[in-house]
Amino acid sequence: MDTIVFIRQSLQQGRERLLASLQGLTPEQVAWRPTPDANSIGWLLVHMGLAEDAHMHKYLGRDPGRWVRDRWYERLGVPEVQRAVELTDAHRRHIEGLGLEPLLRFPEAVRKETYALLATLKPGDLDRVPLPERPDLLAGSLFRHTINHEAQHGGQIDFIRGLRQAGWDMGMGVGMAQR
Repeated sequence: MDTIVFIRQSLQQGRERLLASLQGLTPEQVAWRPTPDANSIGWLLVHMGLAEDAHMHKYLGRDPGRWVRDRWYERLGVPEVQRAVELTDAHRRHIEGLGLEPLLRFPEAVRKETYALLATLKPGDLDRVPLPERPDLLAGSLFRHTINHEAQHGGQIDFIRGLRQAGWDMGMGVGMAQR
């Protein structure tokens, strides 16, 4: 299997699994935090989108990314920031209260551009150093981190949902590798 195909399939399967985890959530479940300082499902979605936007656009594409270019911060009613950690708890609570659909639009827009960027690459491009100031960071590393990041936070979303909805399970085979 070609490396680029492997990366695309990994991104697709991770997203399929994430979307399955989100099906049927109520606005209350999207906004709920297990503890006052914990992340909610809604916040994790925005964080995942911001991280992928940074990896694919600011680092690989050398542009500000969709968050800034398309003014997603305005659409979600928060100030322009470069990193999710720059938003206050009040901003996070506002975002969490928007419900699932608005919060899915940003990461989906970012993923669409990630696929477009990936389609322009050849396997040898993955060994390229996109940021001269970070010679330790290869283009392929950014894709690997994006895949792992989504898997990590997808697992957190499953855990949060399970805490809130006893007995929840998405069923077998969701997000499983396809030929």
